[in-house]
Amino acid sequence: MLMHHLWNPSDRTPFLEEYILKNPFESLTLNGPTWFLVLGRFGKICVPFFAFLAGYGLYKQHDAGKLSLSKKIKKLYTEYWKVFFIFIPIAFIFFRNQEAINLLSGSYRTFHINEFILNFLAIDVEKYNGEWWFIMGFTICCVLGCFYVRVIRTKNKYIDFAAIFLINFCVFRLVPMFIYTEPFTNIRNGFVYNMFFKQTGITAFFTGIVWAKHRLLDREKQYILSKSPLVRIVIFLVGSISFICLRTFDGFEYWDFLTTPFYIAICLGFCCVTPWVSQIFSALGEHSENIWLTHSFYCFYFTPFAKIIYGSQNAVIALLITLALSLATSVLLKAFYKACGSCLNKLSRTKQESC
Repeated sequence: MLMHHLWNPSDRTPFLEEYILKNPFESLTLNGPTWFLVLGRFGKICVPFFAFLAGYGLYKQHDAGKLSLSKKIKKLYTEYWKVFFIFIPIAFIFFRNQEAINLLSGSYRTFHINEFILNFLAIDVEKYNGEWWFIMGFTICCVLGCFYVRVIRTKNKYIDFAAIFLINFCVFRLVPMFIYTEPFTNIRNGFVYNMFFKQTGITAFFTGIVWAKHRLLDREKQYILSKSPLVRIVIFLVGSISFICLRTFDGFEYWDFLTTPFYIAICLGFCCVTPWVSQIFSALGEHSENIWLTHSFYCFYFTPFAKIIYGSQNAVIALLITLALSLATSVLLKAFYKACGSCLNKLSRTKQESC
């Protein structure tokens, strides 16, 4: 995710020459683009990664009889609002009139209550932080996912495979074909279309449901874990290079819904090579949600931090600084809300004792 946002140039990256990242491996190219750009594009695999794991978790909860759509959405929005109510006031107070180094620097110059409400509900997040689109995308997936697991109860994996192929075809081929013809053109401006149908890789959510339902990821992981640590490292390296190369071809992202679970299995095998590797990724995983929700403020929206990140003009250093800032932010956020929770619990006990 961080590689994709930092190493894949877009209208969000700084337009001033002194803040343009330089590729430390300029001579290394793949099918034309440099490895720097190739890895940046490959980083977009984070979307099908998150989508697959979300769908996988949804079916596991359903299988255990613990699936609650309202609780699932409430949990995500609670984490979202924890960041929202700290970062958005800070943005309008301290970064309202900041120097413009990209097209997002002026996002907090004016405050409008209607924009605040739309961003608060994650219906239209472009004004405050466009990377929060996944909140609504995840919500739509959860609603459709609950419908899927309760309607398609078959234990036949081939029927499920046919279903996810059909869903992917409808989302990325059929609907876009109709959306540019009358009378469907108005749908293009709707949040459902923008947060779901336009997001490549989102249909991996349904692949996650199918893989959990038929325990396919468990089988893939078990097969890889049966190999020696050295073989698992080789599988990870060869698999990663293969996926990176394949994603340089136009249209390969269409198959994310099918290729993602295999790469996830490869990554899981690598994470279990040694205990310390597993511990590192486990620790990062605990903070992944906050890293996703906050990192873009530092590399896109808050000019002083963006200057620090891009000021080195070194792609690797910029990545490490962004990771450090967002990880430290996550640690502080968790500590802050933990302290708030402890204070509320103490107040509650004090009131009960006084009564």
